[in-house]
Amino acid sequence: MDTFSVRNKNKNIDIFELDHPLTQKYKLKRLQNTGFDIPDNVYFVPIDSR
Repeated sequence: MDTFSVRNKNKNIDIFELDHPLTQKYKLKRLQNTGFDIPDNVYFVPIDSR
């Protein structure tokens, strides 16, 4: 899992995380459980291409 969005120090760019809804849910839970703070410039966008 890529953690660029939470490691990035440049607050002047917006970051969009595009994932399947279930993958995104899992990733968000893992980030919270490991103590990562989600910056205000990161947006999680669920995508299901069915």
